[in-house]
Amino acid sequence: MAMVVGFDSAPRYVRSTSQSSPNEISRPLAKSHPTSATPAPRARIIDSDGAVIGTNVEKPVIDNPPKQSGFPIKPRISKVLQEIGDLDFSTSRSQTIEDVDAATWDELQANHRESMSHRLEYSVDLKAVIVTCASGVHESFKAICEPFLRVAAASPFLDFETNRDIDIPSPTGGHSTRVPDFAFVNKVDSTDPAYPFILECSWSQPFREVEAKAHLWLTLAHVKAVVCIDIQERRTQEPYPSPSNLDKEYKLANPAEFRRRRGTRLTPVEFQGRLWAREIEAIKVHIFQRGNIQAIDIMPTLPSVELEENQERIELFLGEFLSKYASEAFAQLFSADNPFYLNWDTFYDDLDARLVADGYKRYKAWADMGREDPAIVRSLAPEAPIQLAAKRERDEETTPSWYKTKKQRTGAE
Repeated sequence: MAMVVGFDSAPRYVRSTSQSSPNEISRPLAKSHPTSATPAPRARIIDSDGAVIGTNVEKPVIDNPPKQSGFPIKPRISKVLQEIGDLDFSTSRSQTIEDVDAATWDELQANHRESMSHRLEYSVDLKAVIVTCASGVHESFKAICEPFLRVAAASPFLDFETNRDIDIPSPTGGHSTRVPDFAFVNKVDSTDPAYPFILECSWSQPFREVEAKAHLWLTLAHVKAVVCIDIQERRTQEPYPSPSNLDKEYKLANPAEFRRRRGTRLTPVEFQGRLWAREIEAIKVHIFQRGNIQAIDIMPTLPSVELEENQERIELFLGEFLSKYASEAFAQLFSADNPFYLNWDTFYDDLDARLVADGYKRYKAWADMGREDPAIVRSLAPEAPIQLAAKRERDEETTPSWYKTKKQRTGAE
């Protein structure tokens, strides 16, 4: 099923599922009986990150669209789908649809969620659907999960899951649904799974949302730690370019040419004098445990000594956690000769590559729409960056035998 795209009035188009353009809007539903056409409303066009980047006024709208084949969509479901299509993620990557009861969520989850390009979660206490915009930058967390996968493969007790619905009971009745980016799960009893470790990656979301979700995870007794990689873009930078009346012969740059014009890693993605992706302003790892929260800065622009110390704090925490909950597998995989560590350079490189890829998608959509419809108007309000919690001091404990610092591994002075 194609995702519904928002309109400023009732009639709707559906987003095309073809791969030719990330912002293509398909033709209206085919007519099966006589209809009359009226002037079209301004259809909102949404870019690959969910931001509204224009309107299209050339498509006709059918006053009396025919009934679609299959079961009709109930009005309460249609209302939620319409609101999801109307969301603008330019100010926050996560938005809420309010006044959604549990029965509506259950039906939405069962019959419509697979057609969505965004992640959907549910809060039974707020009666709200939480919609998180999909983005390539968000997926960069996978670059540092390699040792986790090795532990899960070797452990007889732990497995891992990604993007799995997990129900969280509410004290007032019912349950909320959350979807972790990565979670360790017990292999012993699949009928009653326990998730001792949750990993989340937030991309340009307010810290209050990150913190609220972590505390919700910790209401489950079997969750012992929640780690969040928090990536923030510099929202004070200028808005992205508006589609313009380009010459029909404008030659779209290929991805290789686009990348050649790239500057330093994680800096703004600029090409032909225009901004296509904002720079990464902050990267922090938040470690949530009951009664304890740590915020550790891992922005690669930090002084090298401070950056390495912060990375080592995270590695030691994760290593100690894994050695406790998957002791046999951990001992089998890691030792003084084969220490446990995370490949931070791979993470930063992958994050930068994904930032460039998102920028190119936006550039391509801009060029395509600028040539097709010069009447498109850009609307994007930058948001001030969120200031995160201050960095805590490093815990001066004895380094375990299975861990070596970066200097010890490389022999650097």
